Amino acid sequence: MGLHARSAAMLAKMAREYDSEIVLKCGRHSVNAKSMLGLLTLGAVQGARVGVTAEGRDARKAVRAIEDLFGCAFHEGGAAAHGTVTPIVGVGPTGFMSAQALAS
Repeated sequence: MGLHARSAAMLAKMAREYDSEIVLKCGRHSVNAKSMLGLLTLGAVQGARVGVTAEGRDARKAVRAIEDLFGCAFHEGGAAAHGTVTPIVGVGPTGFMSAQALAS
């Protein structure tokens, strides 16, 4: 089990709004955040550590939007009902943005 279909659909739809390449990683698995099927197979169960990376001209905005979506628990009862998000954001060469959060 991982992200529910509704949460995966919300995340994929939001990710497709950005030009940047966005990847979510959980354990050894990495998926394109714009792929609902990929997100469903990621295995990001409650409490799992999920890494988010984005590369492109709007990478910073994309990472922040994903952090916000995890932070509000996908608008399904609020963060308090699901846990917290602890982002770790870094900027690397060529505008590479990355963040990690606790998926809840």
